[in-house]
Amino acid sequence: MKRQLLLFATFCVLYGPRFYVLDMMPIACLIVCMLSIGWRLVKVGTIDFESLFVLFGFSSIAAYLAFVSAFFGSYDWTGAYITLKLMFYFFSAKALFSLYFESYQSKATVFIVRDVVFATFVNGVFVWAVFLFPVIQSVAGKIIFINPSNTHWLESGFRSFDVSMGGGASASFVFFVVGWAGSVFWLELSRLGRFQVVFILVTTVILGRTGFLFSLGILGYICVFYARLYLVSFLALVAVLYKPLVEMISMDEAWFAWAFEMFINFFEHGSFSSGTGSALGRMYFFPTSTFENIFGTGNYGRSSSLPYISSDVGYVRAIWGGGGIGMLLIYLLTLYGSYSVVKRGLLSFRVCYKSMLKATGILILLVLTMNLKEFHVAARGGGVLYYLLFIIFNFRDKEYENRLRNP
Repeated sequence: MKRQLLLFATFCVLYGPRFYVLDMMPIACLIVCMLSIGWRLVKVGTIDFESLFVLFGFSSIAAYLAFVSAFFGSYDWTGAYITLKLMFYFFSAKALFSLYFESYQSKATVFIVRDVVFATFVNGVFVWAVFLFPVIQSVAGKIIFINPSNTHWLESGFRSFDVSMGGGASASFVFFVVGWAGSVFWLELSRLGRFQVVFILVTTVILGRTGFLFSLGILGYICVFYARLYLVSFLALVAVLYKPLVEMISMDEAWFAWAFEMFINFFEHGSFSSGTGSALGRMYFFPTSTFENIFGTGNYGRSSSLPYISSDVGYVRAIWGGGGIGMLLIYLLTLYGSYSVVKRGLLSFRVCYKSMLKATGILILLVLTMNLKEFHVAARGGGVLYYLLFIIFNFRDKEYENRLRNP
């Protein structure tokens, strides 16, 4: 029963359904935080001073970003709101991990990764059901919130949506990160778990091309290093079922042209390019004055009462809003894992942790790369996930250390 409850908690914290009448994710995060705090007070009886330090840091940065917006008279609280969301996500991730650690001790990392993969797999099944069956899409669209920017793609039949994030590039990237994390713990997963990882990575193709392009690399890695036989079987299956599958889901060549646009352009014109990439190139522009580049304008570009900033790029919007200082503070919070690396890994140079240090560094790089396209900081689903992975990658326990040294 405990196992099922933790799995359900993981699903709700990461992908709590976003109904139009009720949002399950923040409710689940709040409940998990309260359970963790209650457990610590009852069983441990001490205050976590590191958490108090983090709380002070988040609050101070939120206050600074709010001050910047008030100083410029924009009263756009996006920066402060994002910071407070990050704080909420951080403590939710820490609370969820503490519940797993209380239940499984040194094996907590394995169990929580398996449950994160399974929760994402369940969400992925919903994504495909919505994509393949118009009736399900129609019903689900009336009760589950859909990202407004994804509406056009849904109507065109090119994309689907999930139960929580509403679909789009951010959702596809979150799915990719889960698939990548699954590949990191590949040897710890069962055959069913490995199938779920591959399924999650493939699902990105109907959520958004951003995550799909990343996923192709991980799928190639899995096939080459872990599953050569699976690769041959998969290609043979695709060759046999290609036409029936296309006919079954009533897709025409337009969908394939959209999904694989960059590869088609490469073979036809010799360059990896797409309409999205061309539009993205026009989104890199910054304030003209040095003062505004340092301190911002207080406008993050999406307030209805302020001029619209026609850029989705995370760094561009962060600089317009809080300047270079605000941008560094926001991303410093996002990449709390870098602090964990310095604190517990790089200073000790322990050989047994090298793989986890690499994983932490790759995760940091992935999040930074995603922000070259979108303001992917306190992303729904992603915020808790990234902090949770940072904690998992930097988890230290004597028994866990022995398992790493003697696999």
